[in-house]
Amino acid sequence: MTSTDSKESATPSNDASGVNLAPFNPTPWYSPRIWSGMSVEVWGKLVAEYRHQVSRQRLHIATGVYMCSALPPITNAIQKFLFAKKAEELPLAGDPIFDRDDLLARTLGARRTI
Repeated sequence: MTSTDSKESATPSNDASGVNLAPFNPTPWYSPRIWSGMSVEVWGKLVAEYRHQVSRQRLHIATGVYMCSALPPITNAIQKFLFAKKAEELPLAGDPIFDRDDLLARTLGARRTI
């Protein structure tokens, strides 16, 4: 057996436990992250918890997440301004399936205290 044969037969390991890991898959800069759906309050608390420590290499991501989290409340206010009266004027096709108070009582009653 030559030294090249032993290298080929050895399993490559990227971790100390000997587990073969998948090759690195870099995420594109424009790809949304899981935290892109956070509200402004949650995002602000998360950034404040880590004392506003954002790497310069990731500053564009932090800025993008902030802009994405600020957009839904703005568009919600515009939607309410434009369509609130129209929505209130729409006639209901029939009685509601669930009464709000009944639904609230069922929800609170379903929770069990231990």
